[in-house]
Amino acid sequence: MTTAAPQKPPDLQGESLTLTLTGLISERIAPQEVPPEGWERLIALAGKGAVLPMLHARIRAKMPELASSGVWQKASASVMRTAAKLSALLGAQDEVSKALNAAGIEVIWLKGAALCHTVYPQKTLRPMVDGDFLVPFERREQALHVVEGLGFHPSYHPSLFVGVMDNERAGALYHHYVLQRGEVLLELHFSLFPDPALLPGEAMGWFWSQTEAITPLLRAFTPEAQILHLAAHLFRHHHDLEPDLLHLLDFHLLLKARPINWTLVLDQAVELGWTQALEQALTAAGALYGTSYSSEVLKALQTRRPAHEQALLQQQAAGLGSFGKNWRRFQGFSALQKLNLILRAFFPTPENLRRRFEVPIGRSLIGVYPRLWTQLIGKAVRWLLRRGIGQG
Repeated sequence: MTTAAPQKPPDLQGESLTLTLTGLISERIAPQEVPPEGWERLIALAGKGAVLPMLHARIRAKMPELASSGVWQKASASVMRTAAKLSALLGAQDEVSKALNAAGIEVIWLKGAALCHTVYPQKTLRPMVDGDFLVPFERREQALHVVEGLGFHPSYHPSLFVGVMDNERAGALYHHYVLQRGEVLLELHFSLFPDPALLPGEAMGWFWSQTEAITPLLRAFTPEAQILHLAAHLFRHHHDLEPDLLHLLDFHLLLKARPINWTLVLDQAVELGWTQALEQALTAAGALYGTSYSSEVLKALQTRRPAHEQALLQQQAAGLGSFGKNWRRFQGFSALQKLNLILRAFFPTPENLRRRFEVPIGRSLIGVYPRLWTQLIGKAVRWLLRRGIGQG
C-alpha cells in the first residue's frame, strides 16, 4: 500500500500550513501539536478551502476546550451558519427527489450532494454552494418543468445564448441548468461534462448502470463511478496553483469509506481515457490527506494508458488542450457571438461566480472578479507559451 507518512511540519507557513491543516482533518496530526499562534492561519485557510466544518468537528472531538476558546469563536459561528444553510439545501434535495420520482424521472445526486450522506460524519460537515443532480438527457426539459413547479426559477440556461449562438453550439458548451429558490441553488445536469472528447454520449450509459440507493429517497453513483467522476472533475476544473482541499477530501473519504473494486475502476479509466486524471487525483490525495492505495494501481494506470489518451495528453502538452479547442471554436463565431462570449467570460452572472468560486450567498463578490480575470488571463498566457514551445 502507498500512503503519505504522518509528519509534523516544522512551521506553519506555505505548504507546511496546508499539510498541517490536512493532517488535522485526516487525524494524522493531533491538535496539541499545533502552536497556539498558528490557529488563526489554519482557520483562515480552512475557510478559504471550504473544509472549516470538518476541521471544527475534528477539534471539537479531540480537544473540546480549544473548540470553545476565543480563537474559534467566529469560526464556530460560521460553521453554524453553514449548517443552517445546508439544512435548507438538504430539505430541497428530498423535495426535488420526491417530485422527480413521482414524474417517473430517474435522478442521481452528484459530488457533495451524495457524499454528504455517505462518507462524512455528519451531512452538514460538507459545505455546498449548490446541489448537483443528474437526469437523463432526453428527460431534461421535463425535469426542468417539474423543479420549476416547486418554486425554483432558472438563473442559468443554455437558451440564454440563443440569439447570438445557435442551439447546437449552445448545447455543446453547456450541460446543465441552474435553478434558484431563495438562498437554495440547484444544478440540474443532463450530462457530466460538456466536452464530448472527455465523455462521449455513449459512455454515459456505463455511469447510469452504476447507481445505488443512499437513502430511502436518494440515489447516487456507486463508489467506483464516483471515484472516476471526481477524478475527472478535479482534472478538468481545478488546475490552480493551490490544491482543491474540498474535492480532494471528498476523494480521500470516499476511498476510506468502503472497499473499492479496483479492477472495475481501472478497466473503465482505460476505456474512458481517464487514467491520467485518476493517477493525479490519487497522488494529490495521498500527498495531502495520506490517502492509502496500492502502488499496483498507479503502475496499472501508467502501463495501461490507452493510445487515444496519450494523444490527448500530447496535445495538451503542446498547448492544444481544452483552451486550444475553445480558441479554435471561438474563431468560428461571428463578431457578435465573440463579443457575447467575452462579456460572459469576464462578467458572469453572480450565481455563476458564486458556484465557480464557492462563495456563500450574502458574501461580497467584489474580490472575486479579479481572481476570475487573473485565472482567465493566466490560462491564455500559459496556452500561448505552450503553443509557442510546441511549435518551436
